[in-house]
Amino acid sequence: MAVASFVAAGVAIYGQVRNSKAKAKADRANAAYYREQAKLQQMASRREADIFERESDMFMGTKVSIFAKAGIDLSGTSLMKFAQDKAAVTREAVAIKAGAQTRLHLTQMRAQAADAAARDTEGALGAQVLGTGLQAYANYQTFQQKSTLQEQLQSMRTDAILQTDRMTTLPASNPFPGGQSA
Repeated sequence: MAVASFVAAGVAIYGQVRNSKAKAKADRANAAYYREQAKLQQMASRREADIFERESDMFMGTKVSIFAKAGIDLSGTSLMKFAQDKAAVTREAVAIKAGAQTRLHLTQMRAQAADAAARDTEGALGAQVLGTGLQAYANYQTFQQKSTLQEQLQSMRTDAILQTDRMTTLPASNPFPGGQSA
């Protein structure tokens, strides 16, 4: 029984180690994926911002050119409209960059969380193994105590049987001292 308990504990520990290593490996792979995704998002965001900036410059340049060809003086209302359009373009550029930063930050947080999960899994492994080992030892101690109690009980039974046998095999003599009878 004791050997079986230790074998079972060994198998359980082996399984825990393999599962923990596999989970930690998967968490590290996820972290690497998120870091790579962050790099790609950063490149895509820069490209998106560059394209928007070029298109906005072309839009504003075209607007100035149209105003100039039409002979519209860039003052008063037309200047105000031009300034509003430029402010809208600037706000959109800021929003694009802020969105890119938010996506980048979230992806970096995912990578950090996956790294932390890998570390936590590896850190918990020692506690799991220790717990399983202690449980196996406790089972062994319980088995030993039961065995000792069973041996004592068996010894008491044997003593009781021997005592009973001695009582039933007494000589057929007068149990009363001095020859008295009942």
